[in-house]
Amino acid sequence: MIKKIKSKSGDYNLTPMGIGAMGFGGYFTKDLKNNSQQVRLIEEACDLGVNVIDTAEVYGQGASEETIGKTSQSVRNNLFIMSKFSPENSKPSDIFKSIDASLKRIKRDYLDVYQPHWPQPGVRVEETLEILEKLKSLGKIRFSGLSNFTSQQINSIALEKYNSLRFLQCERNPVEHNLADDLIPIANSLDGVIIAYSPFREGQIFKSIKFAEFESFAMSLGFTPSQLILAWGMANGKTIVIPKVSSLKHLRENVESMQISLSNSDIDYISDLFKPQIIQILPKDIIPDISVKEDQRLIYKSLEEAKNNIYNLSPGPMEILREIQENQGLLHKAIKVKEINKDGRYVLLDGRLRFWAWVILNGWHKPIDSIIINSIKK
Repeated sequence: MIKKIKSKSGDYNLTPMGIGAMGFGGYFTKDLKNNSQQVRLIEEACDLGVNVIDTAEVYGQGASEETIGKTSQSVRNNLFIMSKFSPENSKPSDIFKSIDASLKRIKRDYLDVYQPHWPQPGVRVEETLEILEKLKSLGKIRFSGLSNFTSQQINSIALEKYNSLRFLQCERNPVEHNLADDLIPIANSLDGVIIAYSPFREGQIFKSIKFAEFESFAMSLGFTPSQLILAWGMANGKTIVIPKVSSLKHLRENVESMQISLSNSDIDYISDLFKPQIIQILPKDIIPDISVKEDQRLIYKSLEEAKNNIYNLSPGPMEILREIQENQGLLHKAIKVKEINKDGRYVLLDGRLRFWAWVILNGWHKPIDSIIINSIKK
């Protein structure tokens, strides 16, 4: 039997695993070649008892929301649907336009959770939350959330003024969980939930030099490595993990992970095994990975491109630069790199915008907080 996550007030009753719909209908451009299969995955997940799905207006340029809208009405009615508006749409009038467009694509009259996808520098979070309270009063949302906000940013506001705020979304996995750990007490105070994306660290956990040891540990418990990682993510009872899936086989395997109960020693072992070591690396020794990614992510190839934000990303490097300045010159989250040889050269894997913001602010010779993924054994 799946143990649900329930609020004290009884206004939500959710499975600890949801469907991460990024990539359904495309990543940052529309791609419908596998769309019928993706619709089927959502419907099969519901048949297996999953009742949470997370999407955003930017995913596939709206195609992810449209994919949800292509499911049967009974499926849509039974799903707890969360979506996000993009930072560039953070003005009050734009938020109203965004939610109406999302509702039209999803084919429902309301969203269960609506939230900003990222903080937008220059926009006060209080202003955003006030608009979300208005949307709740209009019946267009049940709850509001904050995605990719730090505990410092959230604790700076009077939370008791915003009754709809219950959901906090961020990355959480055995490699990256410090930000989420800081948010858990806040979520508890709100009678809320952490929504954890990237539970597999975009596959990097499976490439770690620690993975062979982890795989043996998972086998000794009778689970697959994926199941054990998801079980770790759900173990605190207040976190919903939202992995991406691309096949019915993986979906069913993931759903089985909701039945796993881990001991405290198992949880600690996994946390300690993948605990990252943050080191200081000179930016000049880090090579941005400019290879084409399967998610079609746009990647700056030079400092000049980043300064000019040629892809009009929001938030862009200059906005993140200001966040660093406001955080006493420190990164909120370390970048992740891969060691490519034994003479101290690295490829940048994750945190590209943070990397460029740091270089614009500090130049190439001030060390940046870095986590090495898949290190070369010495």
